[in-house]
Order: sequence, then structure tokens, then C-alpha cells
Amino acid sequence: MWKVTLQLDDQNRGASLSATRLSSFPREDCGLVDAISLLGKYIAFGVITTTDAFHYMAIVDWEKANSQSQSHRRTALKLSYPRKIIPIDSSHLVGVS
Repeated sequence: MWKVTLQLDDQNRGASLSATRLSSFPREDCGLVDAISLLGKYIAFGVITTTDAFHYMAIVDWEKANSQSQSHRRTALKLSYPRKIIPIDSSHLVGVS
């Protein structure tokens, strides 16, 4: 999660953007993120799995899931933050065969 701010010049016009990382967290690498929605401290993302047998939405409190590690690499698939997983019946998805 990033906060992007418009920096103004002396004449109160947009001059540049600055970004600050608020949170980062790993996720299972089992598919492509299809959709993202943000509401307050929650992020929801849809995942289309590589097997096409199981698609899901994950809802994560990005403040609690924040990883202190500076590295985005990891070897274990064990996630240490709570998340809500909602299975999706792929037969109802448009454009998915």
C-alpha cells in the first residue's frame, strides 16, 4: 500500500508526486490478481488461479498484515496475517472459460 501525494510549487500548481510505502505483505503465488478494491484499512483482491479450478476473493486488513521485512522475496508459503478467503464459482465469471 502506498500513499501518493501531489507536491505543489510556489504558485500552488502541481509540480511532482511523492510516494510513501504504508504497508507491504506477501500473498500466495497461485494466480493472477484480477481486481482490487480498497476501503479504509481493508483491501480486497480477486485471484484467478492458474488451475482454473478455484478462483477466490481475499480480504486483508493491510495495516495488520504489514510485513517489516524490506525484501519481497520469501521461501515459505506460510502467511502470518489473518485474511478472509471467499471461493468464487468460475462458471459465473464473464470471459473465463
